[in-house]
Amino acid sequence: MNLTGIIHIAGKSGLYKALSKAPQGLLAENLSTNKKEVVLSTSKVSTLSDISIYTNNGDNILLKDILETLYTSNNKAIIAISSDAKELQKMFEAAIPNYDKDRVYASDMKKVFNWYNSLVEKGLIEATEEEETQETQAALEDLKTDNKSSKNKATSNTTAGAGKTSKGSAKIQTVRKMA
Repeated sequence: MNLTGIIHIAGKSGLYKALSKAPQGLLAENLSTNKKEVVLSTSKVSTLSDISIYTNNGDNILLKDILETLYTSNNKAIIAISSDAKELQKMFEAAIPNYDKDRVYASDMKKVFNWYNSLVEKGLIEATEEEETQETQAALEDLKTDNKSSKNKATSNTTAGAGKTSKGSAKIQTVRKMA
């Protein structure tokens, strides 16, 4: 699952996808309405990949991990959200049994469930580990190709001599080989 670029804007409902920079802030698209709007730089914006939930043992659980747990435990289906705080707590505890009950409020739980439903509806939560591994391998292959081409360029240059600059640091001069 890749949450990069998915943001939440304080004071606005729903999730947004960050598209690009704008002169006054950020251009974002609302995931539910597909409307684009400018988010001012004075707005409080949180990326979903940076959000975590408090736990009893002191470690925080990343939202990504919580969403993956919800996705697998609910058979990839949308969750029916209740307005009753006790029901929300039961549902949340079933997914994350060690969450901190003193610092995680019912409103936080409701947000997590709403975000989960939005991501499932848009198909953004379905990325599997295999797909991520394939993307990582493709990126590594691109990097290897770039490194090989830069090594070839480096071998075509040779060091002709080194001199001292006025500050005492070594200056290396490169001269291209004449073939």
